[in-house]
Amino acid sequence: MLFRPKFLNKKNLDSKIKIIIFISYKKKSFKLFFQEEKMKALKRIVLVAAVLFAVNVFAEGWQDWEWNDYSIDFSLPDSLSVTEASETRLVATDKKNFTMTVAPWNDASLTEKQVAYKGYNNYTAITAKQILEEDSMGDFNGFKGYYIYGYGKSSGKSLYFVIVGLINPNSAANFYLTFAWWDKASQNAAFEQMAADIALTFKVKE
Repeated sequence: MLFRPKFLNKKNLDSKIKIIIFISYKKKSFKLFFQEEKMKALKRIVLVAAVLFAVNVFAEGWQDWEWNDYSIDFSLPDSLSVTEASETRLVATDKKNFTMTVAPWNDASLTEKQVAYKGYNNYTAITAKQILEEDSMGDFNGFKGYYIYGYGKSSGKSLYFVIVGLINPNSAANFYLTFAWWDKASQNAAFEQMAADIALTFKVKE
């Protein structure tokens, strides 16, 4: 198998409990999510607004995966099911609101920003795309990263998306990750956090 769960040396990441508090959804800088993840690893409490309107509590385990052809490890939350795994991509979804894709290829000439824009231009399932934010993710887990955070439509419905470009400076292997979720005020912050969490589990195998 190209992809396989690391059942033999599986290490379930600590269950995550996220308490998301809303008065109304106010977009938080996606860059801040990455910065918080680097500082607080996989346990945190995120406060999105000052006055309580609704509280959602998410607690779930994570599953480690490896892709030996490209020498990477990553983790996915148990809420996502892998629906496709081939030589060219992996797709995982909760089958309702959130979908992600991993697409690799070999090209040592590209920067992490160029990789992210390659993913952006290839994401033709989303129309009327608007870039809300983009920035470097810096260095982490052997990668250099760049993200694009935006808004658009698919099948006539509004959604948010994040595209992450990753390069390994010591290899020709590059990747872009895409995350997309339907625009629902009560869930947007949680899905944005999930995208950041997943992206930062990607690491170059030692």
